Amino acid sequence: MRHFREVRNAALLLRDLLGLFKIRAWVKTSGGRGLHVMVPLAPIHSFEQVRTAAEAIVRLARAREPRLFTLDMRRARRRGKILIDVHRNHRGATLVSPYGVREYTGATVSTPLEWPELERALYPEDFHMRNVPERLRKLGDPLAPFFRHAQSLAPLLDSGRTRRLRPMA
Repeated sequence: MRHFREVRNAALLLRDLLGLFKIRAWVKTSGGRGLHVMVPLAPIHSFEQVRTAAEAIVRLARAREPRLFTLDMRRARRRGKILIDVHRNHRGATLVSPYGVREYTGATVSTPLEWPELERALYPEDFHMRNVPERLRKLGDPLAPFFRHAQSLAPLLDSGRTRRLRPMA
């Protein structure tokens, strides 16, 4: 597993790539060793369109940093690369809920963040059951506006970046 600094940088790259298509993203810790980059969507796209758009962003990220990213779900085959999990973009896929407590990591909490927070040194273990309630009282919920910003993926889907894509394994 690469250092979390690289995971943070990967999330920032994904945010910037989405921004090229005027798509706004939110971020949260997974409660484990990763981050989730999330996009609120208007209910106008099929599951296949959403997955196609996600795969296009992954391809752009891999083109920028080919040695940094992988799509291989098998931990043993990642060899220090960062997994961008587009496999979560289908019916029935799950995601650790915001503010979900992760038992196996010492009660860390899957915590929504503001993007500027990722630009400084923070780590998933910084967010746990003992401090997240106070964080919410002080800062509010960074995800509060999430569902008020449902977006279309049309700028990405219509960009030509999704044409001739072979399915990703």
